[in-house]
Amino acid sequence: MNAIMKIRSLLTFLAVIWSTCSSASQFYVFPVNEIEGVSLSVAPEKRPLIDARVRALFTEPVQSAILAAFDKEIVRAFPESSVHARQVRDATKGKYQYIEAPVCGEGYTTPVERSYAAVIGLTRASWYQVERDGGRVEILVPITLNIQLVKPDLSKVVYSVSETLYSPFIFGKEEVGTSAMVSKVADLVIKGVNSQITSLVETLKSNFKPKDIPINLVGREQGVLITDQGFEVGFKLDDELQGTNQKSGAQALFRVVSVDSGYAALKLIDGSADKGDSFVFTFETSADDSRKPRVMPVVNMRQDGQSASIVADLFSKNIGFKASFQLAPVDGKRSSNHS
Repeated sequence: MNAIMKIRSLLTFLAVIWSTCSSASQFYVFPVNEIEGVSLSVAPEKRPLIDARVRALFTEPVQSAILAAFDKEIVRAFPESSVHARQVRDATKGKYQYIEAPVCGEGYTTPVERSYAAVIGLTRASWYQVERDGGRVEILVPITLNIQLVKPDLSKVVYSVSETLYSPFIFGKEEVGTSAMVSKVADLVIKGVNSQITSLVETLKSNFKPKDIPINLVGREQGVLITDQGFEVGFKLDDELQGTNQKSGAQALFRVVSVDSGYAALKLIDGSADKGDSFVFTFETSADDSRKPRVMPVVNMRQDGQSASIVADLFSKNIGFKASFQLAPVDGKRSSNHS
């Protein structure tokens, strides 16, 4: 009992310490009123991975309906963080309120450095058509849809999710090319796209959780600034990050030129920073633990078909990121065959 109480006290203490080191970032998301890949403002030859027959399905009314559905999904997923593009300005003004069609400069506004543009797009769309015996024609339309979150002030994609949906069809030869065939294909494809949007936005809602983390600049070597934390908090090589000085509130832009466990080397691009300063950085993506040594194998001995990779994934989530090793899943059946 005493051991359990000690563990609980330790976990509570660690939670308090962590809460003082990082906190959820207040961010805002605004959907962009354009579908990348099939936008009517971009010439078809500029998007060679989009088949012309698929592109033709995305008429102006269809795109308008898809974008309206996308807007609703974003507002549903982020009920306290959704804004219209016109609400993104240079500073916060007023009390938070999502305005569907605001007039520029009126109502609630949010600063651009706290905002992310949600962009929907088709990265690939194909049309496969094969003639079969019996006068049948099989058509397969795979579409890869993605949603990107873009930091407009840095022109940087900070998060991306994608999904491919395959829509199969069977027609008689006499139906191919008719308006009835095109209508049937269009209806199913657009229905699939709307389903993809719901799925992708749900993934976005679950995984996009930016955090504000204070970072101390503890050294200066050969023109670069050394931090007291490394890839474990989200620093990534060649990434550009904007930080806010905790004392002055001034912002500075940095590039990560080197990163490892426990430290990162930052090159100052814009603004002012020196050894001894403390900056708050917003990290949008998960920390990278790929450089940790793989020293703990996890072997699946079960016979019910459960994958060793699944077991390792569940095990690693319970261990946590701060473990000093990575898990290496091992196929128990294959191992036993070689023993």
